[in-house]
Amino acid sequence: MTVLDELVAGAVEDARARVREIPLEKLKEQVGGMKRRPLDVARLLKESAGIPVIAEIKRASPSKGYLADIKDPAALARQYANGGAAAISVLTEGRRFLGSLDDLRKVREAVGIPVLNKNFIVSDYQVWESRANGADMILLIVAALDDTRLKHLLALAESLGLTALVETHDREEIERAIAAGAKVIGINARNLKDLSVDVDQYARLAANLPADVVKVAESGVFGTVELEQYARAGADAVLIGEGLVTAQDQEGAVRVLVQAGHKFKAAEALPFSTHDGPYFGPYGGRYIPEALVGALDELERVYKDAKADSAFQAELSRLNQVYVGRPSALTPAPRFAKLISDRVGGQVRVFLKREDLNHTGAHKINNALGQGLLVKRMGKKRVIAETGAGQHGVATATVCALLGLECRIYMGQIDAQRQALNVARMRMLGAEVVEVTTGTRILKDAINEALRDWVTNVETTHYLLGTVAGPHPFPTIVRDFQKIIGEEASGQLSAYGIDHPDGVVACVGGGSNAIGIMNTFLDDSRVSLYAYEAGGNGPKSGKHAIRLTPGTGQVGVFQGAKSYLLEDEQGQTVDTYSISAGLDYASVGPEHAWLRDIGRVKYDYATDQEAMQAFRELCRTEGIIPALESSHALAGASKAAADLLSKGVKDPVILINISGRGDKDMDTAGRWFGYLAEDEVGTPESDGGHDQNGRVDEEAR
Repeated sequence: MTVLDELVAGAVEDARARVREIPLEKLKEQVGGMKRRPLDVARLLKESAGIPVIAEIKRASPSKGYLADIKDPAALARQYANGGAAAISVLTEGRRFLGSLDDLRKVREAVGIPVLNKNFIVSDYQVWESRANGADMILLIVAALDDTRLKHLLALAESLGLTALVETHDREEIERAIAAGAKVIGINARNLKDLSVDVDQYARLAANLPADVVKVAESGVFGTVELEQYARAGADAVLIGEGLVTAQDQEGAVRVLVQAGHKFKAAEALPFSTHDGPYFGPYGGRYIPEALVGALDELERVYKDAKADSAFQAELSRLNQVYVGRPSALTPAPRFAKLISDRVGGQVRVFLKREDLNHTGAHKINNALGQGLLVKRMGKKRVIAETGAGQHGVATATVCALLGLECRIYMGQIDAQRQALNVARMRMLGAEVVEVTTGTRILKDAINEALRDWVTNVETTHYLLGTVAGPHPFPTIVRDFQKIIGEEASGQLSAYGIDHPDGVVACVGGGSNAIGIMNTFLDDSRVSLYAYEAGGNGPKSGKHAIRLTPGTGQVGVFQGAKSYLLEDEQGQTVDTYSISAGLDYASVGPEHAWLRDIGRVKYDYATDQEAMQAFRELCRTEGIIPALESSHALAGASKAAADLLSKGVKDPVILINISGRGDKDMDTAGRWFGYLAEDEVGTPESDGGHDQNGRVDEEAR
């Protein structure tokens, strides 16, 4: 008798005991009363932008014996899910793997991703009890079933909405699985006769699998090397057990594997610049109340129509030229470049993309105008928006005045205090400005209030989201309206005899100005891309908005999309801080999260001190007063230059996006540098972290 024979016999005996406790007819009644439908696992695995990881919960195995003391399978499942696992496999066999159906139930309650009941299933009863205990997927082992039984169980699983992972070990079993109609086929690299593992087994067997079958590699994955081997051999997903349960940091181990899968897939994917939502890798999506689904569907449909409508595009182009003032200038910055050159010990050229010269003083008008035209196309009369630094609020109020739309802007009370000039501008333009006094009274709270308004008034109102975050299709729409920045800059550089910049630098809060200038260059491997977050008083201080630097943000769902964000151990969003209101945000756009994972953009941070120093340097070398947000990019330019020189780039050309002008920030800057007395201006509660000379606490960095 083989090991498989023993395992099947034990599973059958255990199932018979359960039948005596809960007869099959009782199980069917339970299933009939269930409201939850199983997830379509095959589709989720096939449509992923990476190599999905099916993370397994098992305490022991026949080949390795005892593996891990898993007292709380639900907690482990949550760690796997937080790390980016696509599904959870639960070993429910009790004799050799020490699992149970109770483990399955607990995991089902803990996570929202698909759950696999992994047992030695050979009877109808086992399929029904899988469904009754919350599984989305079951394991069927070809070696344990004859052809008639395999086909019958596949049909039964399908009738119950379950996906069957049909496990094979050789070519003959693969042919049997295909003939039976299997849609998800696993190739187990473990020889069930002697339990040895041969990772190359998958490559030898998977070559001729049908293109419409989801191919899952099983066993022998302990790190990124094996995952990439399976990916190169055509695996759509990998199932990993021992390599995860024995890891010291299970969540981190899953994340490393998921990121490796996305990097591999991205290398073979469409050009980076053409990726659209709803997902960028594992990030993005729609995590929204049902009341907003129809509005987002309508927005997506209207936007697709508008993209293909030459009249819409012509009107947008006309207004960009005669109203916004596009193209915005490209300005050489030789004196600022000399400061950087002296600092890094190399010759650097710097060009500034002057979005600060747009009507309303920032890049925000690009997106506001585009969405405003979509509002007219949808026939809606009312617009709401959120704003942090006030620039998006001003741009939205401006467009609503131009197009005759009712306008309400939500702004956190702290942001409204430190951006009082922009509040006055919005009201002068006819907008109603609502100062949000709940929560931390900054940008995230303004977005929350705007979303509540939208849910209440969805039939008549459009939410004009200002950044590349939020639920699909906003990240795609906002990016597309902002990518004109990089398109213009690329052409403008040619007037200086420059074919391409060596580095492109931008600040990143939600990320619209950064993706706007970077999109054109995403597929040019000669161009290095750099984005700088709000470092505040440094990552150790707890007063910052750093999401993408290792050790700070983690993956979660925030305001309608999955991305990196700052949250505590209980999953609650933590307070953020930046001297620049526009970067003071707990999350970041999903495309940025994906670009970070695949390594296409290098993300770093600039502290308040570094940003304010760069602010003053640009003022005094070029006579340009930048927004505090843009000052983070200016501070990052020295770091980018040093990186380019270290790569051997000679006389690097750096393109910096000046996303906005600094008029709105003069109170803050004047107070920082001592040009204004404290009693001359309001003192926002969130400003701080420096002494009277503007020195940041270096211990916090």
